[in-house]
Amino acid sequence: MSRFRVPWIAAAIVSLLAGCSSTKQGTLPTTHRSGFLGDYSNLRAGKEGEPAYVFREPNANFSRYRKAMLEPVEVWRGQGSEGLDVESVQFLADYFYTLLFTRLARDYEMVTTIDDTTLRIRVAYSRVGEEDMRLFVQSTTNPQPNLIPQFREKAEEPPRFAGATSVEAAFHSGMTGALLWAGIERKDIARPRDGDYGWDDLGAELKFDAERLGYMLCEERGDNCPRPVWGR
Repeated sequence: MSRFRVPWIAAAIVSLLAGCSSTKQGTLPTTHRSGFLGDYSNLRAGKEGEPAYVFREPNANFSRYRKAMLEPVEVWRGQGSEGLDVESVQFLADYFYTLLFTRLARDYEMVTTIDDTTLRIRVAYSRVGEEDMRLFVQSTTNPQPNLIPQFREKAEEPPRFAGATSVEAAFHSGMTGALLWAGIERKDIARPRDGDYGWDDLGAELKFDAERLGYMLCEERGDNCPRPVWGR
């Protein structure tokens, strides 16, 4: 089964990944519920090709949406968790927002105001198994394609974390606010491959995650889109 591949935010955020360990269950474990989606009772175990848990409004017509409003990417974490540098997580959230914005712009007119043809897109990344989950970092809403070169000057190595993460996404009708689709996926956070994890690996993983989300929307519209392929 195809899965998001995401290093930690990415959240979520932060990809929605070097390794994956989703378990198909009838009920989403409470340790996978950050609070980002609000109501988790409507999620069912995903089928082949779907996230681990998913909801789809039966009457949703994704083909009617020609515009998209991407809300800030969010990172949720437990208040007592350790090992997350705020600057690094902020960088990952901002850069993933840029990649996701760029991917969506291939299929939608990106807007900041809504009408009845606007799809509102929300994405978050959260640490799995932590208690008292709350919003930790929120991305900017300005695409910043040169973030990796800028951050690279400050950090010798790309951000990386230990543990596991979930990626949560929701698509809403922009005009009514009705939830059309929601999904959540348990991920293993990217770890160095053979002791070596570089900036190219980080960029590739985040890009794959953005492409994967764009592909899922393509499938919901009923379009014929190529499945994203993992690789630099």
